[in-house]
Amino acid sequence: MPERLRILLIDDNLADLLLAEEAFEDHAAHTELITCNSGRDALNWLQNPREALPDVILLDWHMPGMTGEEVLDALKADHALAALPVTVMSGVPIDRADVNQLTKSVTLDDHLQQIARLVNDWRSQHRAPTAGTCCPESSSQRQ
Repeated sequence: MPERLRILLIDDNLADLLLAEEAFEDHAAHTELITCNSGRDALNWLQNPREALPDVILLDWHMPGMTGEEVLDALKADHALAALPVTVMSGVPIDRADVNQLTKSVTLDDHLQQIARLVNDWRSQHRAPTAGTCCPESSSQRQ
């Protein structure tokens, strides 16, 4: 059985963070949700060598202070973080080819369905290798 998928959610809106935490509770057996309420806090957390890197980042695009685009640019500029998959959350289309996009849901039911689809998609992309398979060093280990 694969390990739990580690997800970093970066969003400045407390209501959206609480809603996401509730939605991810349905998938707690398969996910670990870490939240940061600003881009700067998220980058500080990601650059802490004592923390294991997330498998995926869920990033709000429209945030005060450091925008989602600035966070994404900082991630791409950092060799240790550049390969992390990012899904951007926004109510409007984002013109960036290097991210997946999720249009924010309006209703709770739609949001719960979006999270379920994301978790299933991410889990299928991040399956643990089968026993006996030799793998290169994990990308989540820092040098």
